[in-house]
Amino acid sequence: MSGKRIYSDELKLEILQRYQKGDIGLMALAEKYHVNKADIQKWKAAYAEHGIEGLTVKNGTYTGDFKIAVVEYMHNTGTSMRQTTAHFNIPTPKSVSAWERIYYEEGKEALYEERRGRASKMGAKKTGKAKKAAKKIKEFPGYFSDNSPKCQRCYSRKRCMAKGE
Repeated sequence: MSGKRIYSDELKLEILQRYQKGDIGLMALAEKYHVNKADIQKWKAAYAEHGIEGLTVKNGTYTGDFKIAVVEYMHNTGTSMRQTTAHFNIPTPKSVSAWERIYYEEGKEALYEERRGRASKMGAKKTGKAKKAAKKIKEFPGYFSDNSPKCQRCYSRKRCMAKGE
């Protein structure tokens, strides 16, 4: 199975109540419910900080000011990533880790930039030379065959465009 597993709030609460009873350990709970031990620890910290509201997953965007406040809180108080995510009710410590890296490598201002998704390649346009080369390739189907002799100028098996072949 691949991808992120999503657990219901009721299941999370049931697991936490069993853990708080003290009759079963963390590893045994994780095995019984087929849940990662780290997830249970994360839920425990979020529940202790925010109650039932801490168990609901809230995916969303965060402002640059919020990200800066989170990183500065973590370093001013000396809390761990897990404790910081529980305190601010952030779904994953990976977000805080990324914000911390950006904060120290690129500065506070970099946290205001939106970084989700892939970088755009829309600005890349073919130049005149690239257009001519593409046209030559279409005109001569065997242009890049493996049995062509090596070019003395560029030492490649491809026909050299500089020679005008």
